[in-house]
Amino acid sequence: MQIATEERCFGHYLLVRRTLDEKREHAYYAVHAPRSNVTRQTSVNVAARRWEIETGSEATKGECRLDQYVVRR
Repeated sequence: MQIATEERCFGHYLLVRRTLDEKREHAYYAVHAPRSNVTRQTSVNVAARRWEIETGSEATKGECRLDQYVVRR
């Protein structure tokens, strides 16, 4: 596989998150980030923010009743 010079500064990482409850479920994140900027803590913070955004989006859909909205042609 040939990699361009610009792409060599990026790395591929796997972040695994485990719940602390009795179910012990795992979530997996594929991370593609600049090697010079990525840290474990940054990856964890970004993954945590995703859940905040998704929860807020779902709550907003429910309040605006868009969760029941269907478009048909």
